Amino acid sequence: MKEYSFTEVLPDAMQERFFYIRHFTSMDDAELEWPHRHLFFSFVWFTHGSGIYVIDSDEFEIKPQRLFYVAPKQVHNWGLYNNNQGYFIAIDYRAATDINLRYTFPFLDIDNADADFHARLFANILTEFQKNDALS
Repeated sequence: MKEYSFTEVLPDAMQERFFYIRHFTSMDDAELEWPHRHLFFSFVWFTHGSGIYVIDSDEFEIKPQRLFYVAPKQVHNWGLYNNNQGYFIAIDYRAATDINLRYTFPFLDIDNADADFHARLFANILTEFQKNDALS
């Protein structure tokens, strides 16, 4: 089974960073082998869409406002059904351990009442990330 490092999944220009974020309308990464594992932490927040996310052989429903967490070395795969949208965040293992990132939940459901706040937060993180300056 393929195991990806942080730098293997990032665009070349982003490999100096300790984290990566992108918005997606489809997570169809044809260049990645599925299922796979990686050596970094990742979060996937589905704002729209449906499907099944498999993490270490456990199946979870993909639905709007569900945030998935995948730790290093966890085997994962998904089947996406329709109009999936949201955000993908990857955090380098060393940086994540520096901030004591040790959550063990497979997913977190975000209340609809809080969804707008989280959408603005993720959009602002993405905007700052794309600036690619010393403060972002």
